[in-house]
Amino acid sequence: MDMSLLGAKIDHPIDPGRYRLQTEGETLEVEAIWSDGETSGLRFIDVSEGQRHRLIARLYLANRTAPLLI
Repeated sequence: MDMSLLGAKIDHPIDPGRYRLQTEGETLEVEAIWSDGETSGLRFIDVSEGQRHRLIARLYLANRTAPLLI
């Protein structure tokens, strides 16, 4: 998984549409914007200020290998 403040790339093919992405202690609304059959690109939707701050902390201060459930 590759994550940024705007979205994530995951090693899992999914159909276009809206989903809830669950990471450790956080659920984010996402939209699948592309898939190449092996990986998919997700864009975060309606991220609250609190979620954004936690995401920043996760990206820059913590381990970036958290498990992911879709």
